[in-house]
Amino acid sequence: MKKIYHTIILLAMIATILSAFKCNPNYEDESHHLKILFENSWKKPIYMDCSFDYRWERNPFENYFHFSEKPMNEYPNSNKILPGETNSEITKKFEYYEAQIQNGDSVAIIVFDGQQPDKKDSDCFLVYYLLSIKDLQKVNFHLTYPPNENMKNFHMKPSYEEVIRQSQTR
Repeated sequence: MKKIYHTIILLAMIATILSAFKCNPNYEDESHHLKILFENSWKKPIYMDCSFDYRWERNPFENYFHFSEKPMNEYPNSNKILPGETNSEITKKFEYYEAQIQNGDSVAIIVFDGQQPDKKDSDCFLVYYLLSIKDLQKVNFHLTYPPNENMKNFHMKPSYEEVIRQSQTR
């Protein structure tokens, strides 16, 4: 009986020690975001890719944004979002956006027309967003394509007006 009692105490101590080293799962609240909600408000499917841009330059679109000229379905990190669908798994990161985006850094989101995945990326390009942490906070980490009115002053190429126009005619 004593042996069983000592075994139970030993197991309880081990469990207590191990629980102290267990990583707590990351949580989200108004100051901690692991993902961005991205909504396709367009009539066609889109491909979307999200990454960090740590090389902000005077004109980042012309200095280092280049097409690979691969078909959209060959991009390993591009993800399709159907019309009317909202997705946050595409933008999910292992560290909070608030910790990763420092002064001058941004989140780079590129959106392509997903209607013809066999076309080259330059033929499917729709918009490239470069977003600061303040931009993301302004829209509560909820972005759309086409951009909504709250995104009007965000850094994007083509311009907000051009993106709205192309989304209505394409």
